[in-house]
Amino acid sequence: MSQQQLQRVKAIEKAAERHLSVAQAAELLHLSTRQVKRLKKCYDPDDAAWVYHGNRATASYLLERNGGPVETRTLDLY
Repeated sequence: MSQQQLQRVKAIEKAAERHLSVAQAAELLHLSTRQVKRLKKCYDPDDAAWVYHGNRATASYLLERNGGPVETRTLDLY
């Protein structure tokens, strides 16, 4: 987990426990209050999967990340 994701977990956790207001959490994370409310709704104290982007586990993401066909096709063009 990156530093930014860890900071997001801590801020949303505090907002969910009402130690921080939504506005304060939004200011800390440089997000809008709407986005903090959305993250708070997805928040699960037993699982940190809500922190990761939804496209992270898609096949195209994994192929591109691991030097898949996109890089091969690009090299073939030259």
